[in-house]
Amino acid sequence: MKYYIVVLAAAIIVTLFSVAQGYCEPRWTEWNRHCYRYVDHKRKNWTLASADCTKLSPTDDGHLITIDSADENKFASEWWITMLKPLQGQWQYIWTGLNDIDEDGTFVWSDGSPVTYTNWGGTQTDNDNGDCVTMAVKRVSDKGQWKDIKSSEKIGYMCEYTCKDC
Repeated sequence: MKYYIVVLAAAIIVTLFSVAQGYCEPRWTEWNRHCYRYVDHKRKNWTLASADCTKLSPTDDGHLITIDSADENKFASEWWITMLKPLQGQWQYIWTGLNDIDEDGTFVWSDGSPVTYTNWGGTQTDNDNGDCVTMAVKRVSDKGQWKDIKSSEKIGYMCEYTCKDC
């Protein structure tokens, strides 16, 4: 009988601790009070990917990833690379929320956040008249540099929402 009471008490404590600490929904990964999800099985253009992130999020603030620091870029690219292995030397791309759809050359995040950090690959930010920004990797050592491409391209994407209880 004591054994069952101890097990029950432990289960209650673990449950309370989990609720108090907060968590991300299944298939989402928590980092720095945000939850992230990589979607590749249904590649979409930027507009549909953005809408899908809203639908997939359990909160009302789901969106394509907003990267506001070198640390977040490092987390996102390294986490994403772990799901791509082996890379096989071919470029891989995912949509981010950064775009200049409304005004060419003026980049904004789809969630309305200010642009406080960038990680452009090379010196040009207007590749082939692209309006939407991707993160790109080719090798495990790549640092998730950004490239803008046409919004009609169908690629994977990374979604993000704020973890309310983390």
